[in-house]
Amino acid sequence: MIQVETQSSLLEQALSQNLSISYSCRRGDCGQCLGELLDGKVEPLDVNKPLLQKEKLYLCNALARSDLTVRLPYSPETEHIKVLRSPCKIHELRPLSENVMEVRLRMPQASQFEFVPGQYIHLTNKERVTRSYSLAAPPASDRHLCIHVKRIDGGLFSDYLFLRARQEDVLHLEGPLGRFVMPDRGSVSKTIFLATGTGIAPAHAILSALTVQQLSRCGALFLYWGNRCRKDAYWHDRLGDLAQRLGVRYVPVFSREASSGSAVQLSYVQDLVAAEHADLKDARIYASGNPAMVETTCKQAAALGLPAGNFHADPFTAS
Repeated sequence: MIQVETQSSLLEQALSQNLSISYSCRRGDCGQCLGELLDGKVEPLDVNKPLLQKEKLYLCNALARSDLTVRLPYSPETEHIKVLRSPCKIHELRPLSENVMEVRLRMPQASQFEFVPGQYIHLTNKERVTRSYSLAAPPASDRHLCIHVKRIDGGLFSDYLFLRARQEDVLHLEGPLGRFVMPDRGSVSKTIFLATGTGIAPAHAILSALTVQQLSRCGALFLYWGNRCRKDAYWHDRLGDLAQRLGVRYVPVFSREASSGSAVQLSYVQDLVAAEHADLKDARIYASGNPAMVETTCKQAAALGLPAGNFHADPFTAS
């Protein structure tokens, strides 16, 4: 139970009182801060932004207008994880394509930073710009953190990384956050990953870290990665190697460039999945990347029988 003011969003109030809540965009796009409104009255902070998604409440846009009971999402897999605030340094900047940069971050030697593959962090640069990025690799022996950054026209943080950042620059990190993780319980007949663009980052982290026990609970594994054209598929070879090692059916999907090869599909990832998987009653889906793709996938999967608790989302909002 917490005391809240009536002029600040529920998210801001909860964070000010050190409740652990995942959030990213703070504008109703990503859905990371959704909670279930069980009782009470709320109003939108901004009437032009979403307040409710079915029975779920956008905490970033909700003002309390009575005593409230809100159920926050719970993930036993991340229960032991502590959200830290810490400086870190840029260890390496490595272009993966014309528009994607791999950034490796080095934490202080004494840092106790831990994360579960699939989680994300907030980064703030010296220009006081903050953005959220999923970790692209599982925990490593060198303890470096890896993110993929897509260059956005006019993007304050991506312009900094592509044009002005240097090795040893100090950034400020908050995290890890998020529940886009592999559960440690329950078996399904198939597990499907859909990603667009740099949304492949958390999917890669999860797949790379799968244990023998987790693999046995995944059933048949599928990975669909959508991009506009082949030159955008900056990790195609790496994903092919990973898929071969794990026995994953990997399908690169291009929305604007056809190919004569049968291994490459011209479509949208969500439509291809719906076409190839008519029954999702015993499946688990992970969708990361474009918010429109994630939303469409959620609707299509529900229509094909996917249980609501088996849909995991990590929408990436461009900024």
